[in-house]
Amino acid sequence: MVVPLYVNSQQASSLLDAPLVLKIVERALVGLSGSRLVNGAKGGFTLGGEERRRHMGAISGCDLDANMAGVKWFAACDDNARRGLPRVPATIVLCDAETGLLSGVIDATALTAIRTAALAVCAIRPCVPRQFGKATIVGFGPIGQTVARYLPGAFDVDEIVAVTRNGKEASIDEVPQLRVQNGLEDAVRGADLVITATGVSTNTPLVDADWLRSGATVCGLGSYQEIDSRIALAADRIYVDNWETCRQRGNLAPVIQSGALTRADVDGEVADLVAGKLPGRTATDDMVVIALVGIGALDIALGAALLEQARLRNVGTQLVS
Repeated sequence: MVVPLYVNSQQASSLLDAPLVLKIVERALVGLSGSRLVNGAKGGFTLGGEERRRHMGAISGCDLDANMAGVKWFAACDDNARRGLPRVPATIVLCDAETGLLSGVIDATALTAIRTAALAVCAIRPCVPRQFGKATIVGFGPIGQTVARYLPGAFDVDEIVAVTRNGKEASIDEVPQLRVQNGLEDAVRGADLVITATGVSTNTPLVDADWLRSGATVCGLGSYQEIDSRIALAADRIYVDNWETCRQRGNLAPVIQSGALTRADVDGEVADLVAGKLPGRTATDDMVVIALVGIGALDIALGAALLEQARLRNVGTQLVS
């Protein structure tokens, strides 16, 4: 019998480098398209008022190829920044998909940014040329920083511009083409690729349709609106990670709920796009919009791969009774 393993956040971050993460997430998306990855139910609740709001919940899934099922518990706590704590702590519990016996417990706080950034890069790949001039990342928290680290390995991009909320200078040593600024309009204008990752907690359309160049790809991450509704309405192609989820929250929810955008206007889901079942960009001047709210089963797939790496490298703490 395999002894369950506990992997802490620092260990988890060290076990998965960018190429491996992108490989795992791409494989998982292809698996989701082919029913080898099961995306389970998601549920949660909200505590507190506007000042001390906490949203807590769970997402679940099963990676049939890894024979691993599990659940991720997360808590989005707006007041944690003041406490010097991560805004969204998370824990993944994994079990054997055949027996249901516990396989491992992972502090997945760092994995949320890793999964979200990798999902974005995998979704963007079929929609952006391998070589292009300028990528703009709106928001430079953990997700934005991880996207900046992943882009140079996936694309030959001349310039990466990150827009920070407070204009604070920042740099990443391994990304020499990165520069940080606080002028949003200037950063977006002329960009071939715009990714929003601000983590706003209310609908706040930040990226104006008038700023976008012809042929831009816009990828919106998160549970609230960050892009002008006119961008979706003007798009030549629209892809989502999950239609039902995007109806309820995220960048497209307001325009869907208004009735201006319907299921027929969406070209398909990202899993099928990555699996090659959908064409991606078909013309250089197409505006492509990708709306991502999150696929819970990707956390389980990453957790399964991380647990395998931990056992191979003798990392983690055995949980013995």
